[in-house]
Amino acid sequence: MRELAAEVGIKAASIYHHFPSKVDLAAAITGRYWQDTKAWLKDVANAEGDATAALRKYPETVRMSLENGNRLCLGSFLGA
Repeated sequence: MRELAAEVGIKAASIYHHFPSKVDLAAAITGRYWQDTKAWLKDVANAEGDATAALRKYPETVRMSLENGNRLCLGSFLGA
């Protein structure tokens, strides 16, 4: 938590104020990740209207993630 706080320029106590433990922080990150992914999948499904075309869009998520400096597990994404 100290390393994370230093990385974003705040005190570790500020993180612990909102997330009492690493488990709480991980759960919040995972929840947010799932919300964002679910919204993106819904947008793709609505925009494409065709399951095959929508499926072809999924690899774009990995590309976007890498371009943004994030790491995304393709297996987890496709499993969702």
